[in-house]
Amino acid sequence: MNPEFTGNVKFTHRIQPERKLREYASLLEGVVDLHVHTAPDVLTRAVDDLEYINSLSEVGYVAYLAKNHFVETASRSYILSKFNEKVRVLGGVVLNESVGGLNPSAVDKALSMGAAEVWMPTLDAENHIRTFGAAQLPTTQRVRTLSSYRARSACITVLNTDGELKPEVQEILEMIAEADAILGTGHLSLREVYKVVEGARKAGVKKILVTHPHFKATRFYADDQIKLADMGAVMEHCAVAGYDPKELAEDIRRIGVSRCIVSSDAGQPHKGHPVDVLLKMIEELKGQGISDADIERLVVKNPAKLVENFL
Repeated sequence: MNPEFTGNVKFTHRIQPERKLREYASLLEGVVDLHVHTAPDVLTRAVDDLEYINSLSEVGYVAYLAKNHFVETASRSYILSKFNEKVRVLGGVVLNESVGGLNPSAVDKALSMGAAEVWMPTLDAENHIRTFGAAQLPTTQRVRTLSSYRARSACITVLNTDGELKPEVQEILEMIAEADAILGTGHLSLREVYKVVEGARKAGVKKILVTHPHFKATRFYADDQIKLADMGAVMEHCAVAGYDPKELAEDIRRIGVSRCIVSSDAGQPHKGHPVDVLLKMIEELKGQGISDADIERLVVKNPAKLVENFL
């Protein structure tokens, strides 16, 4: 182990909201944000869970889902919801190398602890590594790196050599269906997403979120989003790097508001405070003509319906 490594790790940049919290009160009432990156994390984050949840209770959020690319968040979400009963904190698990990849045992344990969502691989997905050249993102940095650690490139795919879902993926889908949890498609390729959505529906999964279809590694155009929605999936539109508000609004109209949600996917220090990020998205969509009633469906009603059994 690196002799300089200590337990005194600074997990966050402690970024504050741009406005006074009371200014958000009527703007974000009832929000359920299903995609937030909070500390503690392997990567630096803008806020930790305690800082974030305290701000949300003043703003009016109902719930948020803590996402971590490396460890499950269901266990800490249970404790956090006890700490502040005004905001429900939800957790999940991402099937990257750190939890064994496509590991049914990891899914079983996370769901047993109340995980609301299971994501297919993200940073370790073959598609992600093919897009970015490594199991990382150019805009993020680690909190600390051990000199003794030797990174392995997992390059996880959900498909076998015949182009069909691997048996362990099918087993995972069946567990998600039994728990009535959400399946998130992660950073899989379009071809993989089609197969996963098809398999999920056959397995009885009722809640499928296509993760940020405007992200560089998962850039799915409107025609494919519509096809996936027709198969039973919901599009999760997020504040990904370089997103175009006009294109986002157009996609939402074409796909249908009932088949979309808006999440912040925030917590990265360069984006700012997650509350600011979500409010900016809302204001931009309103600027593109999306009505207040439709905004409410995108950030309140539709996401709340996906996790109603966990609230």
